[in-house]
Amino acid sequence: MASSTSVLKKQRDELVKSMLEEGLVDDNFNEVEALGGDTNREFLVDLISLFIEDAERILSELTKTLSKPDVDFHVADALVHQVKGTSSSVGGQKIVVACLECRQFCEKKDLDGCIKGLEVVKTEFNNLKGKLESFIEIERKILASY
Repeated sequence: MASSTSVLKKQRDELVKSMLEEGLVDDNFNEVEALGGDTNREFLVDLISLFIEDAERILSELTKTLSKPDVDFHVADALVHQVKGTSSSVGGQKIVVACLECRQFCEKKDLDGCIKGLEVVKTEFNNLKGKLESFIEIERKILASY
């Protein structure tokens, strides 16, 4: 049992290393991971799951906001800011950068720019989401082995 747990931990560590190397996450991810330590990994799984749920909800709301005939750019900007904040909390660096660019379009009330910016944010989110879901899957297997 211990050897399979060791293999899973190695897979998890390699996944985190690749996310860092690809710039998908920054050192904030390591800090969040350290909060759970070795004894409370379920905390980390819950936190990442909540991030994914929140970001998906906010991105859906932002998509609806930008598809209205009379776009409220202040609302759009606030939603992009929320995505940026929640992404930053788990170290989602590429999402944060994409949000900063998207917010510039919101400030200029540039609808085409906002829509293109939103697509970049969604792409970066989906890239990170896939890796984080793999991370969660590995963590759950590790937790189940105890």
